[in-house]
Amino acid sequence: MHRVRKSPKMLKIPSIRIPNSFRRYLEEIKCLLIISVLMLLFSEVLAVSAQPIAFGEFEVGSKLVYRLSGVYIGNKTYEFLALENQQGKTCIRVRVKLDVRTQGGLLSEGTSYISEFCYDEKSRPVSQRMEVPPEINSSIREVEVTYHWGEGYFPNKAIITLHREGNITEVYELDMIKGRGIQIIENEKVEFSFSQDNLSEILPFVPEALVTPHIDLSSLELRKGFEKILGKGVRGITLKVMGSDYIETPAGKFECYIVLLKGVDEYGIPYNSTLYITKARPRFTVMYETNSIGVKQYGWLVEYYTPRKISTKLLLVLLILLIILVVLVIKKYR
Repeated sequence: MHRVRKSPKMLKIPSIRIPNSFRRYLEEIKCLLIISVLMLLFSEVLAVSAQPIAFGEFEVGSKLVYRLSGVYIGNKTYEFLALENQQGKTCIRVRVKLDVRTQGGLLSEGTSYISEFCYDEKSRPVSQRMEVPPEINSSIREVEVTYHWGEGYFPNKAIITLHREGNITEVYELDMIKGRGIQIIENEKVEFSFSQDNLSEILPFVPEALVTPHIDLSSLELRKGFEKILGKGVRGITLKVMGSDYIETPAGKFECYIVLLKGVDEYGIPYNSTLYITKARPRFTVMYETNSIGVKQYGWLVEYYTPRKISTKLLLVLLILLIILVVLVIKKYR
């Protein structure tokens, strides 16, 4: 006879009912977390400025367009407009157009604005002007910044001018060496002390150049194994060349160095970026991936244009041919 096995009795687990008030509390926590992450990600390092470019090596008329993907999706465009003289330096004026949308479900928000920079031959910003869309700040309409550089990775001094609604002008004069500043509103002056770590708590707008060490691609002798620390202390960035590779993008195929950057943003959040930077000059980032608190942001080149320069050798050959032609014509009609 075959024994019939009895199926084991299933253990009944009582269902747990979550009160609606607790559910709402969890949703509020979730929303706050998303908002916090988005605020942190609005750091220019992660969102849009992980593309070191040797601005001083570009000709007027050049253009770079990047496609962004991740928490921010959209485009960032660099247009090289004109050569100017500022503070006794020859600078190139660059218009930067940003058109992005954050990815946060119901909290998705689009923003679009234009900045104009003047960069010197070392790619350091000498001046900056940025329009401020209402979704970023409801009272500030425009920001102007001028920088005074020494030999370090950060400006020695900076003057930030905020144009607010109602024709109100607010000025911050910063001495980055002494860590002292002056706030001027309608001829009223207030002195204050600061450090790079608490600038975001004092200023309504913190330029990236004040908290992120400057990278001068034109002076770096990039090669496999090359490593350098830019800046000091918490604000320092470690740059290391991991190797090289050919990178194909919609803008073309480029031979690039693979560069790893590690640092801390203005909110004290550590990040690391993998950049693919052209071997040939002008040097610029072709593609990048930035990782901060487990969140990734990507960017890659989709359009690239720079006016072609006639080489010195070609110019010399044309000049010799022209001289020979003139001599032949003279001999013929003598």
